[in-house]
Amino acid sequence: MEPKNIFIVVAVLGLINGMFSPFLGVVIGLMPFWMPEFVTPSLSLTLFFSSLILSITTLLVSGIPAAIYEHATGARESSNTSMIIWLVAAVALTLPAVPVLLSII
Repeated sequence: MEPKNIFIVVAVLGLINGMFSPFLGVVIGLMPFWMPEFVTPSLSLTLFFSSLILSITTLLVSGIPAAIYEHATGARESSNTSMIIWLVAAVALTLPAVPVLLSII
């Protein structure tokens, strides 16, 4: 696979994890700490921002092993190997969301 295709799959996994993660309730419970006071708290905004936080966290955390690999090998650019490491880490982070996703389908 080309690196851009792997990135698209990683981004989709981040979206799936953001929408169906069992940790969504935890992020919603922490809403008073991350939601600005000038935003009127509504259910749709709370769900949107909670999902966005989990999606971005999935992308960032799953990229750490790939970054460590690139640093350890001294790579100047991302390779297929580092992108596959990123993909595997994203799959591992998305696994807890699979039962929730399957219960909806």
